[in-house]
Amino acid sequence: MDQLMRRLTLVMFIAMSNLSWAGADTGFYIGGGIGLADIDLNTANLDFDDDDAAYKAIAGYNFGWVPLVDIGFEVAYTDFGEVSQTLLGNESRFSLTGISALAMAGIKTGPVGFFAKAGVFSWDSESEFLGSETDDSGDDLAYGIGVRFQLFSAAIRAEIERFDIDDVDINYLSASAIWTF
Repeated sequence: MDQLMRRLTLVMFIAMSNLSWAGADTGFYIGGGIGLADIDLNTANLDFDDDDAAYKAIAGYNFGWVPLVDIGFEVAYTDFGEVSQTLLGNESRFSLTGISALAMAGIKTGPVGFFAKAGVFSWDSESEFLGSETDDSGDDLAYGIGVRFQLFSAAIRAEIERFDIDDVDINYLSASAIWTF
């Protein structure tokens, strides 16, 4: 019986050690995510706060230079949907899309890891307020934190991202699926 326990312990140890490296894939990855964008527009004349479904397409690279640490970069196209609200008796709307380029750093704790990212967000917006239509664009700061679960080349992750755009603040909560090549 004692020998059986030793063998079982050895098998469990080997299985756990393999599982701890299950999130160690490096290289190029692609993926997509869906979530909820909370858009808060606050100017001298308007206070507009609403949310809508949003989605993103992701491509990136994880260098994997250091064990237990993820370092990489990511590019994502994000569509935050369209929010609308009745202001002073008129239907007003706001929509935003953009491309982000972000540096990423994280810690691997086996198949579960935690990460942070920061970079620039190049955006285009369309809005209609009180009968006046406006198109605008710019480059601003984006950052976020998240958690991921990875087994071999597949990963799922949950994250919150913040986009600070002139008079607009966007909090984007999303879930994504990632595949590393």
